[in-house]
Amino acid sequence: MSAGELTREIAEAGVGVARLVRYDPRWPEAFDASAGGFLRSFLGPILSLPFVVIVSAMITGVPGDGHVINPRILWAAGLSQMINLVAYPAVVAALARPLGIGAGYGAFIVVVNWASLFVNVAVTAATVLLLFGT
Repeated sequence: MSAGELTREIAEAGVGVARLVRYDPRWPEAFDASAGGFLRSFLGPILSLPFVVIVSAMITGVPGDGHVINPRILWAAGLSQMINLVAYPAVVAALARPLGIGAGYGAFIVVVNWASLFVNVAVTAATVLLLFGT
C-alpha cells in the first residue's frame, strides 16, 4: 500500500467517523470492511499513540518547579494503548459469537480502530485549548 492510498483511506475513515457522529446513514460507505481494510484499520490506534502520550504529558505534570513529567506515566500511557490495540479486539472476538453478533465483528473493529485515531486527535486539541485557556 502506498502512502497516497493510506492517506486516502485515513481521510475516508475520517469522513465515516464524521458521518457517524452526525447520524448520517451513509457512514458505512466510508469504511473498508474487507479483510485488508480490517488489518489496515489497526494503523488507527498505532497512529493515535503520539496523541495519547502527548495528552498524558500535558495533564500529568507536577505543579511547582516547572512542569516535571514522569516518564513512567508516558510509558504506561503508550503501553496501555498498545495493549488495547490487541486486547480489545480479542475480547470482542471471544464474545461476538456467543452473543450472536459475529457477522459484524470485522466491520465493528474497523470503525472502532479508525475512530480511536480521530477521537484521540480531538482529545489532544481540546486538552491544548483547555491548558492554554487557563
